[in-house]
Amino acid sequence: MAAKLHISLLGQVKMSLDGKALNGFVSSKAQALLCYVAVNQQVHSRDELAGLFWEDSAETDAKANLRVHLSNLRKLVGDHLLIDRQTVAVAPDALFLDSQVFENQFKAGDLKTAAELYQGDFMKGFFLPEVPLFEEWQVTERERLARLALNVFQMLSERLSKAQNYSEAIQYASRLLTIEPWREASHRQLMLLYARVGQFASALKQYELCKEVLQTELGVDPTLETTQLLNRIKEVRSKPKPSFPLYPTRLVGREMELQRITELLQDPNCRLLSLVGMGGVGKTRLAVEAGQMQKSFLEGVHFISLVSLTTRDELVLAIANSLSFNLSGRLDPNEQILRYLRQKELLLILDNFEHIKEVGLPWLIDLLEQTPDLKVMVTSRERLNLQAEWLIPLEGLPYPEGFELAESYEALSLLEHHLKRLGKELDQKQRSFELKICQLLEGLPLGLELAAALLDQLPVQTLAEELEKTSEILATSMPDVSERHRSARAIFDYSWRLLSQKEQDKFATLTVFSGSFSPEAAWHIAGLSQTELDLFVRKSLLQASQQRFAIHSLIKDFAFDHLKHKAAIQNNHAAYYTSLVEQQGPGLSSAAQAQSLEAFDRELDNIRAALRFSLEQRETSHIEKSLSGLALYYEIKGFLQEGYRLFAQFQDVVATTENTDLVARIEARKSNFAFRLGKLEEAEQLIRQSLKRAEENQQRDAEAIFYRTSLANILRYQGNFSQASELYDQARDLSKALNEQTHLANSLNGLGNVAREQGRYEEARGYYEEALEQVRALGNRHNEARFLGNLANVLDELEGYEVAEQVHKKALGMFRDFNDLAGIAIELTNLGWLADIQKKYDEAETILLESLGIYQNLGNDLGVARDAISLGSIACQLNKWHEAKTYFRLGLETALNLKTIPIAIHGIFQVVKWFVKAPEVFDYLFYIAEQPNSYEETQKLAEAYVAELPILSQEQEAEAKTRAEKLELEQIVMRLFTLFDEYQFEFEAA
Repeated sequence: MAAKLHISLLGQVKMSLDGKALNGFVSSKAQALLCYVAVNQQVHSRDELAGLFWEDSAETDAKANLRVHLSNLRKLVGDHLLIDRQTVAVAPDALFLDSQVFENQFKAGDLKTAAELYQGDFMKGFFLPEVPLFEEWQVTERERLARLALNVFQMLSERLSKAQNYSEAIQYASRLLTIEPWREASHRQLMLLYARVGQFASALKQYELCKEVLQTELGVDPTLETTQLLNRIKEVRSKPKPSFPLYPTRLVGREMELQRITELLQDPNCRLLSLVGMGGVGKTRLAVEAGQMQKSFLEGVHFISLVSLTTRDELVLAIANSLSFNLSGRLDPNEQILRYLRQKELLLILDNFEHIKEVGLPWLIDLLEQTPDLKVMVTSRERLNLQAEWLIPLEGLPYPEGFELAESYEALSLLEHHLKRLGKELDQKQRSFELKICQLLEGLPLGLELAAALLDQLPVQTLAEELEKTSEILATSMPDVSERHRSARAIFDYSWRLLSQKEQDKFATLTVFSGSFSPEAAWHIAGLSQTELDLFVRKSLLQASQQRFAIHSLIKDFAFDHLKHKAAIQNNHAAYYTSLVEQQGPGLSSAAQAQSLEAFDRELDNIRAALRFSLEQRETSHIEKSLSGLALYYEIKGFLQEGYRLFAQFQDVVATTENTDLVARIEARKSNFAFRLGKLEEAEQLIRQSLKRAEENQQRDAEAIFYRTSLANILRYQGNFSQASELYDQARDLSKALNEQTHLANSLNGLGNVAREQGRYEEARGYYEEALEQVRALGNRHNEARFLGNLANVLDELEGYEVAEQVHKKALGMFRDFNDLAGIAIELTNLGWLADIQKKYDEAETILLESLGIYQNLGNDLGVARDAISLGSIACQLNKWHEAKTYFRLGLETALNLKTIPIAIHGIFQVVKWFVKAPEVFDYLFYIAEQPNSYEETQKLAEAYVAELPILSQEQEAEAKTRAEKLELEQIVMRLFTLFDEYQFEFEAA
């Protein structure tokens, strides 16, 4: 029996003997009989098989049929089937059965072989409807093997995903869904895998397929978890790719360290990895190289330089910038970042952590505790000494002690790499001096780069001898400094001495810069030409990248000690960068907004340094130039806390000045930050002071407009619509007179908001459309998106829900393009309200849950209050009474804390409608009807609801109105909270 019987049952049924297809079966039953005994490798009685395949036949007929079929099978497979008068069995030794091998490979852990064997459902397309017992067995076996296959594909996709082999993982995850297409978790896995390899279109398409399958097969929509993943992928797709410092040459050496870093970053136990070593050892270069190699983080790898930072807030804002995360709302920026990162899967590279260690360590501990899927890699001159820290100590590159195998050492390779870049090659006679330089510098990469630059001017022997002399001098003069640090100092000293006095002075002035700088800044502040900058680059004293320059922190520390006329240079620096703020400020509200924001982001370290100097020296001229641009930049970026603190410092500096115009400008901008942070009383007091100063001076300029609009915003927020409208009118008229388009647009938008909130929809539309004309003429797309959303809010009343929905979606798309989370949340809220009005309650709930989550992450309590009240009403419509009470409580408490009376009153109406019975309900409805600070829409809803209730007698109505007049807002809310508890059993039982 040398021939092999090959039976494939996973997928289409295929049989062969010694490589030749088996044909000639007398019937499908013969084929099924062979399959059955092959799978069930035991001895079968003839009675059993006859009863299985011919259960409806008489016993004699059944056995006769079996004999015919066995005779047929014996002719086809010969001794592979063991047949006697009583029993039938298959000969297992020469049998290949794919389903059996599939199971064995699964048990042995050879999942890939098992996956290759599974080509489809067991006996796919093979049916014997006239043999029900066989079909029952077939179905049972099919389901059992399919479950095994599901495990195989699931385990393979997860294992390959962990190994960052995403393309192969996609194949197995896709195959899993061919077995169970309604398996939502597998659709999510596939969406994630597509996103990891940058196939965002495929990820979004997979969501649509998931949605279609779930609706078709189960009649349900994707869960919130799946829709949240969809939004997360959309956000990743919309974000710009993270940027890294660029280097003109490849990394030489450090292969072992790179491999170790990758291993640790893939280890789930390693959350914090520190690359620790002295300055100049190549920590940053290694971190950048390692970071660019990592592909497993869905939200990417983000590099943040900490070298110019001094406070925790600056650290938080630097991270926000790197993540393209716009801060918003009054919640502390640090809390916003922590909430944002909580669900993110990314790697943060924090470079030069020693500069911010004191304030950074507590923050880092908090970050790691709150962000389970985030990892951090820091570079530092000293270890952090945290329990979570994993260390990779870095020293100089390995260097040879002698000539044997010298070319295999990384230090020598790096030195020769730099020499080749400079067009120099050393002959064998000079090799001993080259080795000596590597030894004296102890393989320090920065030292080797400086040495290579010096070899462009000096013979290698001279440099080796001079470095040795300098090292000996330093050993005597600096005995308390480690030998490795003396080696670095030796190369700096010698490089410095080779500069002329003029070059030394000019290079030292560059240490005034914080972070990188442009050639224009170097010229205006320090008087250095492009030629001189290029000279310092050739000497490896400056680093050049993308038409900007930077100094290594170790060289900067050395050169700063040689800086002359520090105060004058710092003043030049402050004057230049505050002027830059003044020049770029107008672009923030025009078509050039993106370019202006980029300029601010690029120069932020230097701008902050300029402001610190200006505050220390009380240089009001520098402060005055920067006010408008700085305030607008901080507002757009959401740096509200920093903006508030900075303008408070400005306020202190100008407290004694006679320049009342400057005082008013500072107070007004501090008021704006206070308002956005929820400090309403302070905000109103400050802006009234500014407006009073302007009126005393009969001021008619852009500032006077700004003061009026700012105060109107506060009054409207408090529900004081008449005074707000009057101030918006004044701002509009003055804007027209002065041709101030930006202020005109803002005042028109304010008037539209008041008109809308008072139910004057046609009038509101006119204001919004006029405001849109202005911002479109300016090219301010950010305000265009805001105003479009406002316009859509009145179009639903004037032109119907479909028109309004399209405009809201257009605004939402624009906000997504800007990655403006606050704007995204606002438009989601609007779309949720529209769905609610159209009684699409499930859709409304899904949309509003997304916007509520964004508001909570941003700390935007106003949005939380509105959405929570809306979700409470929707939960009632869906009979989710417990959830309704939770949402209503959150919304009302938040509205009361904010003192946003219109929202609180609207929340009261919604609670009253669902939870309060007659006659008490009339007290609250009459209270709402008489409140001047309530929305027109709320009053109309209350009046309509009264009409639905049983009619009161004149006496009952009078009594209810009397009681209503005595009610206080807080009193009503507390009473409603009590009613929640009283109605708890009744509603939850419903």
